[in-house]
Amino acid sequence: MEGKEIAESMLDALIPLAEEQLVEHGEFYPFGGIVNGEGEILAILGEDDESEVDSHDMIEHLKREFQSQAVEGEINACCVLYEASVEDPDTEELTDAIVADVDVTGGYTIKVCQMYELKDGECELGNLFAMEGEGEIFKG
Repeated sequence: MEGKEIAESMLDALIPLAEEQLVEHGEFYPFGGIVNGEGEILAILGEDDESEVDSHDMIEHLKREFQSQAVEGEINACCVLYEASVEDPDTEELTDAIVADVDVTGGYTIKVCQMYELKDGECELGNLFAMEGEGEIFKG
């Protein structure tokens, strides 16, 4: 699979997990996912005792873990998902979004923003937009 296909497979597997948490709790704690050496997509969820950890710190922790695993050749791709307020490119208004930073070996990197709205206990997904990622995990 090419980098884009791997990224799409990861997003298809992981965004629904964020949706579930949004419906159940009205929010979700940052989490990640990897593609291991066998090509399996695995979710990396925080532990219950980590609930006191700041979301930004958890995002940085996940990125450091994935960088270490990348250096060791243990993973072929990774994704960090978190909540953020983003500017809707169509309306220029701030809106809630599931943000996914995806990095794949070979240099494919993308940041995806899946807008959503919580209504009557349901998570309604809105527009999705993407931009080039920062490429923090798989370096030269």
